[in-house]
Amino acid sequence: MLRNIFGRNNSRNNPDNSHNEVTFNRQFYDQFWNEFHNHLIQNKSVLVPFSEAYNFNGQDNRYTYAGIHFGEFDKDPIRLIGWTDVNNGRIAAKLRFKNLNPLFGELKEDQESIHAFFGGNLEWDRPPSKSVGLYRSSVDFGNTSNHEELFEWLRENLEKLERVFMWKLTSYYIDNNWT
Repeated sequence: MLRNIFGRNNSRNNPDNSHNEVTFNRQFYDQFWNEFHNHLIQNKSVLVPFSEAYNFNGQDNRYTYAGIHFGEFDKDPIRLIGWTDVNNGRIAAKLRFKNLNPLFGELKEDQESIHAFFGGNLEWDRPPSKSVGLYRSSVDFGNTSNHEELFEWLRENLEKLERVFMWKLTSYYIDNNWT
């Protein structure tokens, strides 16, 4: 099964192949993000994923992300995303803002109360990215037996991000009489 999911890049200058690099192909991502989608359904999550299971971004399509419907603010989308960087063994649960510089700035200024409500610190990306979330490092994506644990971690933290930021955005809306 692993042979179908993974590929190996063999260095031509390395006859003993001791520096092989594992790469993950489309089949791996299809399986990973579809299983995450199934995990949400099986656990009766309130999260509603996009119909497209995932997308690629970054240089050489190095990162993948699965989008979850969150909402929009002033006609600009806000999305929950599960994000992976398999080459560096990182996964994240994030809330991503698009074209919402003033709102993201206000939230970042209020990060102490957000962290308190969340129950821990979040990482705030630097511009031009506008996202906030949790990252987990040292993830072995090649070990498929840990995927269920990763899906649970993503689901719990995405649901928590949704609750915290719905609360915070609602309070901004009420406090500022936004219509």
